[in-house]
Amino acid sequence: MPFHAIKASRIAAIVNHEIGGIHHARKRYSRAITRSTKAIKHDPGYAYAYSNRGLCYQHLGQHNEAIEDFSVAARLDSNLAIAFYNRGISHKLNGALNPAIDDFDRAISLNRNDVLAYSERGVTHYLRGDHARALKDHTASITACPTIPYYRVLRGYVHFNMAEFQHAADDLAHAISIKHDPGALLYYSLSIAHLESLDAAAQKIKLENFVVRKWPFAMLEFYFDRRTLIETLAEAKSPTEQAETQFFLGQWHLLHNNAAEATTAFLSTVENSPVCFIEHASAKAALKRMGYPHIDPP
Repeated sequence: MPFHAIKASRIAAIVNHEIGGIHHARKRYSRAITRSTKAIKHDPGYAYAYSNRGLCYQHLGQHNEAIEDFSVAARLDSNLAIAFYNRGISHKLNGALNPAIDDFDRAISLNRNDVLAYSERGVTHYLRGDHARALKDHTASITACPTIPYYRVLRGYVHFNMAEFQHAADDLAHAISIKHDPGALLYYSLSIAHLESLDAAAQKIKLENFVVRKWPFAMLEFYFDRRTLIETLAEAKSPTEQAETQFFLGQWHLLHNNAAEATTAFLSTVENSPVCFIEHASAKAALKRMGYPHIDPP
């Protein structure tokens, strides 16, 4: 191919890639995929075009297609950390936790300062039931970015699963003081309730002062007798929210010494939620602490 043709093809690939990036930023993922595909046709060795198209597939929930594109990008450029990181995300969302860990390992080896990779690897360790490694990764994220509450929330969840309720309460209280998060507040309330009682949790928390009231705020109102169970269940709109309801209902039963009902609720969470779901892992941890057989990490 003549030099001028190669140059023109490369320019066309870059232009389509950049336009695709604009579509992606505006969440027009189908248009972005079209542009990335054109970029790849002009330059089949364009690793970033594959990586960006994979990210669009990921946003659309098409994780098999995303993994395929990230794999090509990683093959074309073995130092492209973002391709390994994003492939790890898609593997995790597909429930393939061990391949996800491998990808996050690779992303971190290429960029030791990749806080997101540490965080996602920590979440994946959590989902696998490996709490020690999850704590280590979340602590690394907190050390690198101490003002971001999300990382303390994640570490708080791990402490909660380990029944280290005071450590969980400390992390979650710190996170809530920075940003109102109903999920973090609910786990904080549960931590205090396990340490003391639901009444003690209610005294420490002023629900009327809490600004963000999206799901699972309704569960907090149920815990503190401000909403009936039927009203609370009606607030859980999506399948994942409904699975969450069962987990938090199981915790409520535990606090009221109803072990059989708690077991039923936790089993419902495990059966009706994906492996990549936080409460799926939390329900397994609760069942394991209760001595329930045949609950193993994925």
